[in-house]
Amino acid sequence: MVKECIISIDGVDKTGKDSVRREIIRLSRGKILVKVRTFISQIAYSRIYNRMIDEEFFIQKMFEYQKIGEKYFMLTTDYEILRDRFIQHRESDLSVTSIKEHSRIFDEVVQVLEGRGIHILHVDTSYDSVLETAHSIVCQTYLKIPLYFFSFFLILLYQTV
Repeated sequence: MVKECIISIDGVDKTGKDSVRREIIRLSRGKILVKVRTFISQIAYSRIYNRMIDEEFFIQKMFEYQKIGEKYFMLTTDYEILRDRFIQHRESDLSVTSIKEHSRIFDEVVQVLEGRGIHILHVDTSYDSVLETAHSIVCQTYLKIPLYFFSFFLILLYQTV
């Protein structure tokens, strides 16, 4: 049984955040509040676009929310797959060449946050379907077990949806 909770999903463009968010909401029957482009994105994009923000304010909010149970997820995708997704979707607001720089800055922000004690769960969306990724996130949201046990729980989850 899925109980109410809050998760945040971040990642560079075309990692699947919005698609995964919709699937998590469907799987949880709306019991998981999914926030997309939150603290990690706020800090990363402030660095990318030279916005002068108080990063410490957002880091402290992450600590507060982590203490009450919010989970943070960072979606990543292999560069070649991101490049293909950008080309396929004919993105005009960001160049393909910017992807590597954005990924580097997001990685840098995640390293800083993890070094400060923020627990961030990493999910690679390169080869899994949206549904598989959503299932993985739902399992990681509720279970405190090693990843190799997830396949068992995914089978159970598939049978209930």
